[in-house]
Amino acid sequence: MGNYKNLGADARMVFNMVGQVCAELTVLGQHSRDADGHWTWKCRCSCGGERVAKGHLLRYGTVKDCGNRAIHPLKRTKLTEEQEAEIAEKVGRGVPRQVIQKTYGISASPFEIPRASK
Repeated sequence: MGNYKNLGADARMVFNMVGQVCAELTVLGQHSRDADGHWTWKCRCSCGGERVAKGHLLRYGTVKDCGNRAIHPLKRTKLTEEQEAEIAEKVGRGVPRQVIQKTYGISASPFEIPRASK
């Protein structure tokens, strides 16, 4: 049956993540279910901090650390001049910031993408 465990009559089989290392986080144990029905896991970061994260976000690499930005600053994406020009043109056309961020791998910082002038 692999690395799955049965969580009771009202729950389906859940992948057991205890002991797994996901980026900077080590999974300590199961925490609870969130409002959407996702299982959450208690994790310890390499810096010693702790956080609770959804299992699928850990597995997909969306959650990578405890979130303490003093210790784990966001990595800025280096853009070429050509990419910066493309972004400025897209902003001018009204392309949503979220689309631009996803296309160019830019973090969610609002300071990296200029606001469209009105």
